[in-house]
Amino acid sequence: MLHNSKLACLLHSRQVKEKRAIEKAIVNHRHQYQQPQSQREYDLNDPDRCRKTQPGDAQMMPPGLVGEDPDSKSRRQRQREQLREWLIQQQSERAESISLSWKSNAITKAG
Repeated sequence: MLHNSKLACLLHSRQVKEKRAIEKAIVNHRHQYQQPQSQREYDLNDPDRCRKTQPGDAQMMPPGLVGEDPDSKSRRQRQREQLREWLIQQQSERAESISLSWKSNAITKAG
């Protein structure tokens, strides 16, 4: 029984050491190969982006909020017009199909 408990303790300590070694290897890999600067989205999440911006680049940015659509009113108006045209087209197609079905029903009843 004593022998089995010693083996269990040795096995447990060996597993703990292996687990620590694996965790250390993962941390080393992350530090070596997964730097924040090498990530795709780093430029979007860069906290020092404003400090790194050149004075000439800052003047090229459009006024207003970043991502703001300056043409949104005219775009919305064009979308409304397009939706209205589609609705009119659908209504005319439906009216035409209804009138054709009425004509075909009238012809089959008369015949």
